[in-house]
Amino acid sequence: MTRSLCFCFIFVLFFSSTICSSALADSPASAQDNILKKAGELIEKKEYLPAAQTIEAALSASQNDASLIEMLIGIYIYLNDDKALKYYDILKLKEPLRAESLRNLAIMSRIGGVLEIKKDAISLIFPSGDAPKDPDILTKIRSAQYLDSEANYKYAIRAYEGILRDYKFSNSEKGGIYWTIGALYGSYGQSKDSLIYLQKAFELEENVAEKVYLLEAYFALNDYKKCLAYVKRGLHKSPDDKIYLYYGGKTALAMKDAKLLRSYWDKLKTLDPLLYAFLEKGNEEFLKEQQR
Repeated sequence: MTRSLCFCFIFVLFFSSTICSSALADSPASAQDNILKKAGELIEKKEYLPAAQTIEAALSASQNDASLIEMLIGIYIYLNDDKALKYYDILKLKEPLRAESLRNLAIMSRIGGVLEIKKDAISLIFPSGDAPKDPDILTKIRSAQYLDSEANYKYAIRAYEGILRDYKFSNSEKGGIYWTIGALYGSYGQSKDSLIYLQKAFELEENVAEKVYLLEAYFALNDYKKCLAYVKRGLHKSPDDKIYLYYGGKTALAMKDAKLLRSYWDKLKTLDPLLYAFLEKGNEEFLKEQQR
């Protein structure tokens, strides 16, 4: 796993397991089960379009099952296909809350897969794949990861802070640990401590996907001025960065500043029309009002 891993790919694989488990749940297998099993096998082989076509065949026989619609949205997002929007509209009519949750996942997948970044701290700290010279470091990081996976955030934080204290790391490696600790403090509900580490991480390596933690932290605290300051700083160096452009527009939307919103999201519309379409679908009323 690497930092650039696309969440949408994980999104598709998640539904692959859903398909397979659904297909194997009943015995003997029905014709519907066999269709779903075939789709799961195709996804595992990365044959996404044939998988989508198989699911669409199952969909017509299952009266628009919401889970099948979700699978199609995930696959078509990955394929950068506008059909994702068609199936989103269908899902929204059936289950609006479920559709809104999925829309948010779609947006995050398009801006860089940032939802996947914290799952493997070793890949985050050592993105090149080079193992540290001291094997004890890996053992301790794995122990900290386990505590995180068990939602023992307080003890996971202590473990990572101990690793920082006891071993020497490059700036990039420190940045990876800082991002991890900052995210953990956020999970633990400690916003101030979270920001301390996220700011440290940003200063060491600002042009990585993990910066979403810092931007989201300021946004969640309604500190729009600070959020925009980091957005502007980031765009000065990386003018086409979709994460910065997204948070610039998201913050402007919260401030109800249509002109500022357009300055960010109009560029996203050029860079990624499918992403913009999903952004627009959640904010139709505000955007239409500003166009009058």
